[in-house]
Amino acid sequence: MDPDDDTDTRGGLMKLARKLSHRERKDIEKSHRSRAFSADYGTLRKTASVDSIHQIPEIKCDHLEISPNVQIKFNKKLLIPTSPSMPSRLYRSRSAKRRTSGGDNEDRKTDRKKSEKNNRSTCDMLTLFEAAEKEDLETAKAILETSNSVDVNWMNAANLTALDVAILTDNGPLACLLLAQGARENLRWVGKSRALELSQLIKDAEEKTNDLTNAILNTTPGSTALIKEIEKQLDYWEWKTSIAKKMKYSYDHANPPDPPTNVVVSVSSPTSILIQFQEPEDCNGALVTWYKVEWSMCEDFAKMAGESRLTDPSVRELEIHNLDTGSKYYVRVFAGNMKGLSAPELSIPTCAEPSSWRDVDQRPSRLDEKLSVMDALLANVQLHRETHQVERQFKESRVSPSARRKTNMRKSLKNIFSNTTKFQKHLRRGMYLACILYCDDRVAVSSEELLPIVEVDDNVHGSIHNDFHWLMKVACTWEDVRQLKQDMEKGTHSTTLHCRCKMLQAALHLQQALGMQDLGHFFYRPIKDSGGTVVMVTVNAVPEMKAVASSSIKWMPVSKLMKKLQPNTDQSTAHDMLFTSLPEKISYHKMCQQVLERGLYLGYLKLRSSVDLIRVLVPEKTPNVLPHVKVRTNSHVSREEWEWLQNLDANQVKEPPTALQLGFQEEIKEATSKLLNHLGVTEDQAVSHRLYDIEVIEFSPDVSFLLLLPPSEEVCSVPGQSDHLAHREGFLSLPVQIFEMIHMCTYNRAFISRYSRLSSLLEMNSLLAQHAHREAFSATELSTAKDRVREMQEFQFCLDDTWKGRRWIMDCLTYARDKQIRGGIPLGVLYAPPPSPDDSPLTDHRVMSPHFMMPPVEDTVGSQEFLQVDADAKSHQPGNLRIYAAYESGLAKGTSVKLHVTPRTTAREVINLVVQQLNKAVLMKGMAEPIYTDDQLADFCLVAVIGARERCLRDDYQPLQLQNPWTKGRLFVRLKSNVLAAIEQGNATAV
Repeated sequence: MDPDDDTDTRGGLMKLARKLSHRERKDIEKSHRSRAFSADYGTLRKTASVDSIHQIPEIKCDHLEISPNVQIKFNKKLLIPTSPSMPSRLYRSRSAKRRTSGGDNEDRKTDRKKSEKNNRSTCDMLTLFEAAEKEDLETAKAILETSNSVDVNWMNAANLTALDVAILTDNGPLACLLLAQGARENLRWVGKSRALELSQLIKDAEEKTNDLTNAILNTTPGSTALIKEIEKQLDYWEWKTSIAKKMKYSYDHANPPDPPTNVVVSVSSPTSILIQFQEPEDCNGALVTWYKVEWSMCEDFAKMAGESRLTDPSVRELEIHNLDTGSKYYVRVFAGNMKGLSAPELSIPTCAEPSSWRDVDQRPSRLDEKLSVMDALLANVQLHRETHQVERQFKESRVSPSARRKTNMRKSLKNIFSNTTKFQKHLRRGMYLACILYCDDRVAVSSEELLPIVEVDDNVHGSIHNDFHWLMKVACTWEDVRQLKQDMEKGTHSTTLHCRCKMLQAALHLQQALGMQDLGHFFYRPIKDSGGTVVMVTVNAVPEMKAVASSSIKWMPVSKLMKKLQPNTDQSTAHDMLFTSLPEKISYHKMCQQVLERGLYLGYLKLRSSVDLIRVLVPEKTPNVLPHVKVRTNSHVSREEWEWLQNLDANQVKEPPTALQLGFQEEIKEATSKLLNHLGVTEDQAVSHRLYDIEVIEFSPDVSFLLLLPPSEEVCSVPGQSDHLAHREGFLSLPVQIFEMIHMCTYNRAFISRYSRLSSLLEMNSLLAQHAHREAFSATELSTAKDRVREMQEFQFCLDDTWKGRRWIMDCLTYARDKQIRGGIPLGVLYAPPPSPDDSPLTDHRVMSPHFMMPPVEDTVGSQEFLQVDADAKSHQPGNLRIYAAYESGLAKGTSVKLHVTPRTTAREVINLVVQQLNKAVLMKGMAEPIYTDDQLADFCLVAVIGARERCLRDDYQPLQLQNPWTKGRLFVRLKSNVLAAIEQGNATAV
């Protein structure tokens, strides 16, 4: 065949292929447009059915909807070229276009994904609207739980949200579900505009229904399909009309909600107050969708100081900041819905005055920012350190080259034999350092499935408490290990530094072997066995297993490791003890990281002392704090509350307590009973406990503690002394220094890190300075060494002063153990309500003495006895005493106070408590006198009267020790100067 003919033939085939391809493309586009229009039109029908009642298509074509995936397959099938001479050319052409327009294709893909996401979101929101209209709770719940793209506050063309539909159709469960998912009331409709909009919706729906009815009447009888479609539209619009009328009816008959309940205002800081309230008790069928809080400095709210709208009805708490300290603020709260606001509910107490407990005695806060002081001190220490290093380098430069070569040779030989770190498999006598790294339920082990353990020293030098505590401080700044080790190597002649240098060397080996600096925090107690092996264990949680950059480490489940390494049951070694306690140590580390939720707590201080340590009792579940119970959510204590608490025992109450003060006292009473019951403190043991009234211990801005102290002779138990908490489950005894480190690492991480770094550097520098001072030979060297020692002492003094401001535990410990201090608020005073002078003499004015019982017994006063105990058991059991006032108290004649006392209660305690409580009763009656001061209490005495006989009891006498016949008489408090007052009143008073 001629080549030209072949070329012509090939050209004709190409033209034919182009024509066929062009024709197929037109058919595809025509078919594609038709089907795409049907799908879009069907979607519009679904949107209109819920979204808008003004745009309803005349034809419903849901049956023509086509999935986008099906459409793509259809197009791909028709785009296959039919010409046999074109496939390769077409492929090359499409490939070139794909290469040249790759960026455009990526943009199209991104736009298509966004479009699909928006379509899904719109479809989900339309489904949610339809579920709200049909009151389908299950469908709405499924949409809200499965879809992440639903905007619950989206409005349709009628400016309605799903929450509007749920509320206006009286669908309470759905409305609550939407509110819980973040739906908020539609603020577009205000006042009467909502009713007008609903009326317009009804009008439009009725007009559309009438038009469709007329269309059916005017349609040709033969158009069956058209009539059916119109009837469907008519049914739809009749349904929409009924929904609109139902919403209008619900709105017309709805009412504003009832006021909120239990509105409580409290002081949350020196410049803020906290408002807490509850939802209305009876909503009256009206759902609360928002709350409004108003505050003013005027009691009648004539001038508002501010207001706030809480759009989330599940949030019933508001903290108001930037208020004036010392000013009174009045608060009221409204509940609101679409019909308006409820009546206001005033707070209890009626006002709050922003203040702080520190205003009473101007005590500085332990939370004052001292980080700047620490940073400045650290800069000075480092500057002094650099100056000393320059001097030392100058001295070393004068050393002969041969001596320098010998030193370098020793270091190089040492590096040759200690370059690689091998973990210990068999633990012999000596000291070791182990590291437990865990991630979820897995722990890091070596290729031989051993825990990372390295040797510190082959011998244990006496007690390691001081070195272990020092190492715990180093654990707060693991990045300084290398520098500290280098410094210690310069002063290895000191025996104190020798052991610590080996500890740092072991820690450095672990860091290099694991490929990470942070080895975690130490377990509070080293592992010791009978063979003289000591293992110090660090524990750290790794966020992900990739954080350990070491090829020699793998991860293994804890359960599998526990099964594989069975301990030796014949003799428990340190290695076995480490593996068996692995879950305990991981659990301990997790518990130490837990922070208490916001609130005020009541803690219990209990100590145990040994030869070289003082330990503090802590719970196993929260070892970073003392045993505690929660008093309330608000962590702040105001000046008004603290003044009342301190004046309870000082007899300085000048006016009746406010509602805020009484509420605070009741909260502490309830927390005290709960805490003592939790600790298993018996009634007889609880009577002499006291409340620490020096300060409120502030751990952080959100967590504060009040402390409950045992008697000074019982606060710290010694070996051999009976202690009911010694063997109680759920508690640990930690050394005070270790407890401080754990506590600070949880609540003051930034401070303790800086302190630990400074403390380690200063301690190291001080030892080196003292070493240099001992080696000084010339007068110049001696003067320089003395100056350096003095500077180190000044730095240490500044650091100790800063540290002392944060060491609350040592201040409390010293106060609690001091037997010369008669401080603290006795729980008897805390539990003592003021007596009522209007009651008859036989009425029970219950007052608890400093030695009281918890809870108090019922009033069972006999007709002829003031003492409620049996003669055989009176020396061991508590009893009830009724004390009469035989002096001018300003109250009704015959006023008495009933006490619940123990055998240890003294006559002086009874006298003081009776006089103080009657003073309070006088003040509460609004009388100015008679009031007896603390100095006048010594003028009173306690006497027992029977008939015409009287017996005056010594101040240290215990009234429950009275014997017959005095148990048949009465007890009186009288002035020592008025000898006949008790006898005269005793004969005139009926028993």
